[in-house]
Amino acid sequence: TMENCVNNTISDLTITGGYTSSYGGGIYLDNASPTLSQITLEDNYAYWYGGGISLTDSDPILIDVMIRNNHADFSGGGVRAKNANLEFTRVTIDGNTCETFTNGLTIKDGTLTLSQCTFINNEIYSYSSDITVSNTDFIRNEDHPGGSFPTAISMHSSGSYLIENSTFDGTLRSLA
Repeated sequence: TMENCVNNTISDLTITGGYTSSYGGGIYLDNASPTLSQITLEDNYAYWYGGGISLTDSDPILIDVMIRNNHADFSGGGVRAKNANLEFTRVTIDGNTCETFTNGLTIKDGTLTLSQCTFINNEIYSYSSDITVSNTDFIRNEDHPGGSFPTAISMHSSGSYLIENSTFDGTLRSLA
């Protein structure tokens, strides 16, 4: 857990086997703006949100990060962000799961900037957020179990998106 922290850097770290009955099985950020580089978040579990990482009121920068095979029961098997501005470069989000809502990454009321990232078997769900995607690959993305959520990127409510030089092996849809 990082709370009320600014300008911290964490690098060369693997977090695996984390468990929480609340938020952030691997990492929980609250009002924090760290740079995370060369981090692996794998096989972590959160009962509520963010099996790999959960963020609230935070503005992290992630560089060369692997978020893989994490699980949350309610939202964001890999990443769950609320009121956050996320900047991801060379981040891989792969094979995360969630029982209820969004396997890969859920963002509400924030911004998400992706550059040279890879999403494998995971999607993005955006609610009232702005998304910029460049040079990013979405591979083998399928509907959430139950078939009720689109694949790759889903936009709900207000928000904007800009996508350039990216590939999709899945579906790009917009929900209103």
